[in-house]
Amino acid sequence: MRRMTTVWSSLRRGQRGAAAVEFAIVVSLLFMLVFGIIAFGLFFSRYQVYQGAAREAARLAAVRASQADVKDRAYDAASPYDGEMPSPSAISILVGEPGSAAGDPPCSDATRGDRVTVSWVQPFNIVLPLVPALTFNVTIRGVFRCE
Repeated sequence: MRRMTTVWSSLRRGQRGAAAVEFAIVVSLLFMLVFGIIAFGLFFSRYQVYQGAAREAARLAAVRASQADVKDRAYDAASPYDGEMPSPSAISILVGEPGSAAGDPPCSDATRGDRVTVSWVQPFNIVLPLVPALTFNVTIRGVFRCE
């Protein structure tokens, strides 16, 4: 009987740290999941703000505003993240088919009904703990018809 007790107690002693190890593994995975959800939420928030800014700028371009006013509208609409926007020269305004140049103002009587596109390439950085930083470029675009 005494021998059986020592066998069980030695087995129990060998598993004392197992719960701590399992907890550490599960918690690290849980934290990665939570921080991933937070990082995706921040990315999606920025993306939505930039898309809204591009739509606002394209809407202003459609009603015959100057190119400078259109670019200012994009910056104003993206005000929560305007420090991360590219330079105004990186914002392109196209009327009609891709590759066509836009005048100033972009829309006129000659281009009525054509599509005006305001777009730029926006870099996004996603930082997660224990993972190298991810950087990728997303094209932000807003399209309206010239009036």
